[in-house]
Amino acid sequence: MKPEDDPTAHQESICVGFLIVAAHQAGRVITSISGYDYEKSSEAGHLCQNIYLQAVSLGLGSVSVGAFLDEEVNRLIGIDGKKEAVIYLHPVGNHTPR
Repeated sequence: MKPEDDPTAHQESICVGFLIVAAHQAGRVITSISGYDYEKSSEAGHLCQNIYLQAVSLGLGSVSVGAFLDEEVNRLIGIDGKKEAVIYLHPVGNHTPR
């Protein structure tokens, strides 16, 4: 591949983080992880898959994070964790092979 054809040649330091948030129906609140319905979890998984595919096509690294301090992340972005809640974190950035 010629350097001018490399889509990542200009990317010295790229990093972005996606927060996947589930919004729940009015009057319905989440009380535990089992409160997440299957449809939202499945859609979030499809969204993360597409983020992975785009990251790879650009020569970037990516990972889905489902285990995090959810109460702190929800508070950080200003949502209550009941009617809306972060269900995945998905950072994307330069990939450095080991």
